[in-house]
Amino acid sequence: GNGPGRWEETVGPGVYTTFDASTLPYIIQRQSNGSFTVGTYTWASREVGDQQTNPFPSLMVDVAANQGRKISQTFFHRNRLGFLCEDNIILSRAGEPGNFFQESALVIGGSDPIDIQASSTQPTLLKNAIETNTGLVVFAETQQFLLHTDSDALTPDTGKVSNISTYRYSPQTDPISLGTTIAFIDSAGRNGRFFEMFDIRREGEPNMIEQTKVVPRLLPTDLTTITNSRENNTVFLAKGGEKDIFGYRYFNTGDRRVQSAWFKWSLPYNVKKLFVLDDELYIIQDTDYNLLKIPLQEIDTAREANGDDFYGDTIKYRVHLDSSKSLTAGSYNGTHTEVSFTSAGSGVGTSLAAVNLTTGEVFIEDTTQRSAPSYKFLGDFGGDTVVVGWMYEMKVDLPRIFVKQKAGEQTTSDLTAALTIQRVNMRFGPVGQIDVDLKRLGKSTVTTQYDATPMDHYDADEATFVSEKTQQVPVYERNKNCNITLKSFHPGPASFHSMTWEGDYTPMHHQRV
Repeated sequence: GNGPGRWEETVGPGVYTTFDASTLPYIIQRQSNGSFTVGTYTWASREVGDQQTNPFPSLMVDVAANQGRKISQTFFHRNRLGFLCEDNIILSRAGEPGNFFQESALVIGGSDPIDIQASSTQPTLLKNAIETNTGLVVFAETQQFLLHTDSDALTPDTGKVSNISTYRYSPQTDPISLGTTIAFIDSAGRNGRFFEMFDIRREGEPNMIEQTKVVPRLLPTDLTTITNSRENNTVFLAKGGEKDIFGYRYFNTGDRRVQSAWFKWSLPYNVKKLFVLDDELYIIQDTDYNLLKIPLQEIDTAREANGDDFYGDTIKYRVHLDSSKSLTAGSYNGTHTEVSFTSAGSGVGTSLAAVNLTTGEVFIEDTTQRSAPSYKFLGDFGGDTVVVGWMYEMKVDLPRIFVKQKAGEQTTSDLTAALTIQRVNMRFGPVGQIDVDLKRLGKSTVTTQYDATPMDHYDADEATFVSEKTQQVPVYERNKNCNITLKSFHPGPASFHSMTWEGDYTPMHHQRV
């Protein structure tokens, strides 16, 4: 009829408008009372257009048959919910994480969904993504891409995907942020490699460093879990079903990495998963899924005054034991004190230790009397509250000693000189008891035990360790004929800081060019 009218868009006749929520990712949502709910998400329906003018996202290959491609990763980027689906990067409408359709079938708006394919001459299966201030770094198994924009806003018209590097990536582990850089694992060879990516730019390639170059055989292949504590500058890695945890500790000053080190922990149980929360490393055991916690910082004893901490009360005796817990000891029979103890791990090949946090006394299990879960310790601490756990050995193999000279950023070692090491001076922080193995070529190994607090040289009501100590160890061997190993098999601390040496040196008058 005659009269005023208006244009109103709607969906085409006989077209599908709605997702099947049961085939899309589920949502875990925290409620106001602290509980969590798990269920399907409410996805927006197509309100305008048809499959040509306003299509379903590319994860759907046949809308009528409800057939789609598998989603490998979900993420958030620029206030959009994103999916990685084979070789496509799919982003929802800006500010509407459940909406993957255009607002209008006639024009493309700046907040409309984004669906971009990452093209390459190699098969491109996108596995993971991590956000940076430059853009979204997307990882495929053989190369890395950057989703970015040259304008202020990321829109369907301005978004583009660039190939920024072609390194291998192991999709079993997620890429992680080290604060200002990105790290990821490559498991293509016989051993795992740990790469660090930095200086990511829209134009040009990022810089890449393999941090495992100094320890090429340390990491196993097929690592399954990785986590990091940016506050403690430490990365932890593990392979599911195995007992070893690998760690990378680093220290930055400004934009420079001034110091870093690799280490390995062997636990009395197999690891399923690792994650870090609030300066504490949480470990999920592989067999019965016990949840264990390792503090990465010294515990605040005022906050842990109930005695359940690992470090004690006013004495702050630092207990270094696996699977340790606070409990009340049983009775004393004149020789042994019996303790009922259950924990993650069996501690096969080692023994338990019990530490009285009030006095600092250490009691060692009599393994000949073991009858788990009842354990017997030599000494009388019946009825006392003690911390019980499995003992483990800390071991540091010191590098060979050479005379070194530094010129600018370069350090050189004099390999041809004659150097006889007379003694080494080991500098410790908090330390109780240590062992030093001196391995000598053609001679027997000399093992010497050092106590930080010699007998009758400490108060009876204090723990047997000191806050710092320099221990002198005699050597009297050629530097090429000896190797030094530092060990500690004691519940007390052994914080090794540095080492200096004394010796006789002659350059042998070699002419150097």
